[in-house]
Amino acid sequence: MTRLAMTREAAGDQKAAEALAGQAVDQGSAMALVKLAMMREAAGDRKAAEALAGQAAEHGAAVALLSLARMRERAGEPESAEALLQRAARYGNTMALTRLADLREAAGDAKGTDDLLQRAADHGDSDALVRLAGMRERTGNRAGADALARQAAGNAHDLARLAMIREAAGHRKAAEELARQAAQHGNIQALIDLAVDVRVIPRG
Repeated sequence: MTRLAMTREAAGDQKAAEALAGQAVDQGSAMALVKLAMMREAAGDRKAAEALAGQAAEHGAAVALLSLARMRERAGEPESAEALLQRAARYGNTMALTRLADLREAAGDAKGTDDLLQRAADHGDSDALVRLAGMRERTGNRAGADALARQAAGNAHDLARLAMIREAAGHRKAAEELARQAAQHGNIQALIDLAVDVRVIPRG
């Protein structure tokens, strides 16, 4: 159905293309809407592109809005791109949230950056969680860093990365504890890395 929609769009039959995309959505796939949005954007029909991307987002494909934002960024239109990112972020798209965090950080907005990364972490983005932990360590917010460590509980990879952030910040004891937790969940790399300078023996 998606391929048929693309064929009709390429032939200039937009009405048929949208009807086929709607049928694809009914069958559980919003990809036709995503592709149509990209084709409309490339053709210069921005209003239609945004409308289709919005429909795709409502059906679980906020990546359409993110893709449009990237196209606008490449076209040198940061304000339009940011507006689209904001829309995608409202659907919980973590890539949009982290990109907005990049923009806030570049603008010197520490609180805005923190808030956006926390939202991304809350939606399961482990890279955002680790990045946020690093920021909090650097600003001396130990309580905030501890909260993120608790949020990562059970995720061996994240715990190991957080352990190394704590080590880099000079908090050896906290780093060892996180490394032990990571090892208990199957990732011993942090313990090995910490043991390069000082031997750390896991308890129990």
